[in-house]
Amino acid sequence: MLNKNYINKLYCINDDNSARYILGKYNENPLVFIGINPSKATINKNDNTISIIEQIAHKFGYDGYIMLNLCPIRATKINNCLFDTYCEQEMTTNLKYIKSVIKKEQNIVAAWGCHISDKNCFLQSLIEIDKIVDSTEAKWVCLSKTKSGHPHHPTRIAYSNMDLMPFDIKTYIDLLSNK
Repeated sequence: MLNKNYINKLYCINDDNSARYILGKYNENPLVFIGINPSKATINKNDNTISIIEQIAHKFGYDGYIMLNLCPIRATKINNCLFDTYCEQEMTTNLKYIKSVIKKEQNIVAAWGCHISDKNCFLQSLIEIDKIVDSTEAKWVCLSKTKSGHPHHPTRIAYSNMDLMPFDIKTYIDLLSNK
């Protein structure tokens, strides 16, 4: 059963709520996920993705989750034109928040799915996030990989097919960079 009485709740958005930097609920040991971009979830109301990652975190023995994203712009469709205006300021702010929550030797779940190649800003952000992960000696993991080698998005895989497996981010970034 999920604990709905979390001690720590993190919710960081911009002034007009068009960007969400952090969403997290945990006690002492969260599982950190990095998706592609946030949708509608808030600290008070889960969307489908957040409900699933909350379940996944508990399945693997964590007491909650922290959800971060490659891009903080809220959108339900990747082809949304909002991504075309994703600017240096938003990236810098997003990275500042990410750096504030990733801890030494923590597992970081790559959970962005196959849309990472849809916008240049996604790969650019991943490269910067990986520098943060390296500096903390955190470890990249994924739940499973797609046929083309992308880390599965949590809503696109059955619970029975999930595991926290090592994810070779350096090779992955190299492959994406050479496309």
